[in-house]
Amino acid sequence: MTQNKPFFLKVNFLPVSSAVNFGIITATKSRTSFRLPPPTTLIGALSYPLAKLKNFPESSEDYMPKLLSSSLRGVYFRSGLSLLPYSTVTKMWFYKKNERELKSDAFAYQRLYVSGESDLSVIYLFDEDAASRNLGHRWKEEVIAASFSMVRLGDKESLISPTKVSYGVAEEICNKEFVTDYTVPLTQIGLKVESFDGGVVEIVEHYDWRKMSGPTSMGMPTIKVAFAYDGSVFTQKKLRVYSDRDICAYAIEENEIKLIEW
Repeated sequence: MTQNKPFFLKVNFLPVSSAVNFGIITATKSRTSFRLPPPTTLIGALSYPLAKLKNFPESSEDYMPKLLSSSLRGVYFRSGLSLLPYSTVTKMWFYKKNERELKSDAFAYQRLYVSGESDLSVIYLFDEDAASRNLGHRWKEEVIAASFSMVRLGDKESLISPTKVSYGVAEEICNKEFVTDYTVPLTQIGLKVESFDGGVVEIVEHYDWRKMSGPTSMGMPTIKVAFAYDGSVFTQKKLRVYSDRDICAYAIEENEIKLIEW
């Protein structure tokens, strides 16, 4: 158990546009979009308005995503909306310098189309000592104010509008089993996950936000994150997380929400 309790900031929001893009998987020419935003994207969504509020430049020694990530104990995401993937073929032009010739190729770019009557939610867990050191003594009121000004999640076309902001103190708890609505980091030894209410477990690999040092992600280590997804209705489902040993987690909002510790 840690001595100081983390401060949580929970932001509920809706997409402004029908199509969103949380980042792409670039193993092939055709770009498949992540179903859920990576932790680095979630950190970037809050970093942008926080940097504007503090009048920080976008790239300097005071690189806001690095300062923010160094102040966090965890970042989590939940989608209450259906996210329907749809790919379109886009013609791309490029110039071959050695051949002095203009060429083209066609790539399938995937975007997610949003439907439903619920919302999306991100939770940031702050280490109070680290946040005060990195962001200044007014960091709480500043991150709360910045959360109301979050405007995009992912690329510049993925516009969002916050609908509700809540905050408070998270309680650290330990047990051998939890059920959670939110993404689960697979960082604790012996952790097992399975779908709780339908769908299948998906495990994705993202850059490790805890190692962020600057604007480039080149050379950053990766971590794995799990969530349950029902492809028949394109929605995120709950995960059952269990182990033979105690699992460390946080509870917020009167113990209703469980967040697995990073």
